[in-house]
Amino acid sequence: MRLARLALFLLFIASVAVGQFTSKRLPKIVKVRPSEFPELPANLLQELNRRHCMIPQLPKRSNIKRQNVINGEFAKAGQVDWAVLCSSRGRTGRILVFWNGSELNPSTVDVGRLGLYTSIGPISEPFITKQHSTWGPFINELPTEIDHQGIVSGSDSQSTVMYYYEGKWLTLNRTITAIY
Repeated sequence: MRLARLALFLLFIASVAVGQFTSKRLPKIVKVRPSEFPELPANLLQELNRRHCMIPQLPKRSNIKRQNVINGEFAKAGQVDWAVLCSSRGRTGRILVFWNGSELNPSTVDVGRLGLYTSIGPISEPFITKQHSTWGPFINELPTEIDHQGIVSGSDSQSTVMYYYEGKWLTLNRTITAIY
């Protein structure tokens, strides 16, 4: 009888433990409409709405108010371009780069499945050069002169440095591993 009670007790504990692990969900990625970014030019706001773009945000504990809409000189020095991390279907995303602020023919870079901490930011020549020397070569060879900004895209487990050169994105990927 004791053995039967012990077996039932262990079975109960096991079912509770399994229930706890399987009932936990991943935190929901918060996404906002492009209209939450008043700095976006009207033509880009209209294009993002046409594409049903939602912009993922970092968890509220982040000290950055809004993320994933950036501007910079991504094609050439002196030209102001806009980049937006856009999600229109579930947890997948892509970066749309609007050259010279034009909604016509944006460059699209797929980033795949969005993580809770997926974000983009502009990067300058010193950062690009340092990452190139630290992580190893870009998939395509990095030009000898970096004369405009790039974009860094980071997530829970991957970081990608992107530099636009001669009509294509040069990329450098790094897998981030957590140590527990």
